[in-house]
Amino acid sequence: MKKDVRVESGNLFFFFAYDIGFDINLGEAAALCRGVESPGITGSRPAPAHLQYRRLLHAAIDEMGEEIRRKAGADRWESTIRDQLRMLEDIYTVLNNRAAAGRAEMLETIIIVLIVIEIVMGLFRH
Repeated sequence: MKKDVRVESGNLFFFFAYDIGFDINLGEAAALCRGVESPGITGSRPAPAHLQYRRLLHAAIDEMGEEIRRKAGADRWESTIRDQLRMLEDIYTVLNNRAAAGRAEMLETIIIVLIVIEIVMGLFRH
């Protein structure tokens, strides 16, 4: 015979493996938990160094990425690319303005020609 278990009150302590610890952004997690202050663990010694949590893999990847960026001169490339993009944007703006001016001039010419045709047709009717 199976009985239902009902908890009236208590505390829930949730523990999970270190595997997902690498994917947790501790800064964002701390910001979400600012309203809750924990006294921390009191009365016990810290875990031995070989059991303490360390972000070795992520730290190593971050360091390697920064080193690669530095050695490749990514900052120089980034500023050069930004300058070239600005120059292309300026060229595009100039060409777009020229095209708009050309279209406006063509429209004015067509309107003048239509007005002249209207005048000439009016002269020949009478």
